[in-house]
Amino acid sequence: MQRRFAIRFALFALGFLSIATQIIMIREFLNIFYGNELVMGIVLANWMLLTGLGARFGNVFHRIQRKIGFLVFLMVLMTILPSFMILNINLLKTLFFPFGSMIGLWGVICSSFLVLLPFCLINGFLFTSLSVLNVGQSKAGSLGMAYSLESLGSLFSALFVSLVLLWYFDAG
Repeated sequence: MQRRFAIRFALFALGFLSIATQIIMIREFLNIFYGNELVMGIVLANWMLLTGLGARFGNVFHRIQRKIGFLVFLMVLMTILPSFMILNINLLKTLFFPFGSMIGLWGVICSSFLVLLPFCLINGFLFTSLSVLNVGQSKAGSLGMAYSLESLGSLFSALFVSLVLLWYFDAG
């Protein structure tokens, strides 16, 4: 019973953290790269591509010996990564792009890919792994339940970030 609750809470937390990070990163990319809809589309495309790739790596989950410990490590790592991602965006812009220049399409694609790579791979891997654990926990634990919990976390995150955090903290 406790393990099933922990897995379901992890799915909710994964959705919450994922969408909060996505909103903040899109805003940061738009700010740093003087962006428009094209920058937002590139960031979202890289986000989906890398998360899908991470989910594909989830098929090796059954080979991991200490599954729960590894998942906890990845969840903790995911909570730390967004801070480094924001730092990396600013660092990439400062080091690789001339001051005051407009970054081209290829620069936005490559830099967003590199910045999003660790977070999105872990995000996709965790969703697949937690979904497999949720289905294996009980007869009632279906894949639909995993999607629902992750989506519910995403919903609460979007509301919290948009209605609370962005009102109290200047993100741009």
